[in-house]
Amino acid sequence: MLVRRRLRALCVIGAVALIAGLPGTVARAEPLDDITCEGPESDDSSGIFPLDGAPSKSRARDHGGWTPTKWPTGIPNAGDARMMLYGLAVKDKTAIKYHREDFRVDGSKNCWIKQGPDCCSTREIVLQAQSTVPVTLRGKCEVITGRWTSEYDDLVSDNRRDIDIDHIVPLKAAWDSGASTWDVAKRERFANDISPNTPQLIAVSKWSNRRKGDKGPDVWLPADTAVCPYSEAWVAVKSKYGLSVTQDEKDKLNEKLRHC
Repeated sequence: MLVRRRLRALCVIGAVALIAGLPGTVARAEPLDDITCEGPESDDSSGIFPLDGAPSKSRARDHGGWTPTKWPTGIPNAGDARMMLYGLAVKDKTAIKYHREDFRVDGSKNCWIKQGPDCCSTREIVLQAQSTVPVTLRGKCEVITGRWTSEYDDLVSDNRRDIDIDHIVPLKAAWDSGASTWDVAKRERFANDISPNTPQLIAVSKWSNRRKGDKGPDVWLPADTAVCPYSEAWVAVKSKYGLSVTQDEKDKLNEKLRHC
């Protein structure tokens, strides 16, 4: 734990030094948004977040071309996902109240930590990895330009401010299905898991993420074209972390995976 804290301190110090040393950084028009945890803390998001200003559906494939899509790595095929789902315990949701800061060692409501060799925030790492075009960076971390295809609602945007990094299994859903019993360090790892075998973090439009809130697949699913990879990813994350499912959740996932 002491080593982990020292590494994190070095990340923070290094990031501050990097920002201070970048030309024009202080005068930039747009502040960094890389430590914000996107999405509502509760699942009651209907009517709260207006959809005005959402980019239009403009995939190149609609005009005879093809826009490459970017899902997180580690999504199993439908058969493997069904086997994983079969192995998950079926339980009711916990009655213990959830707070976002329960997923940060320092008690912050900001989800994202600094990680990796360049001490980049989780948000910046995912923006880089899931852009469908090469990104341009300010320094080693901050994504300035890119293009993201939101698989949840089939929208494309070149503006990073249109993009949320969604937890495919939301923090509250994890809390309700077993994460409430973990230590806070494990919960923080879950919230920032970018390992190759964990399809947990995905760049999507902020509008679709607000619609989703922290609902499970028995209540909310993405656009039809994304239902299969979304369901497979959901099961993979729950299986890796030993999280339970409700009966309604299992029934809906079984229904969808049978047709994948």
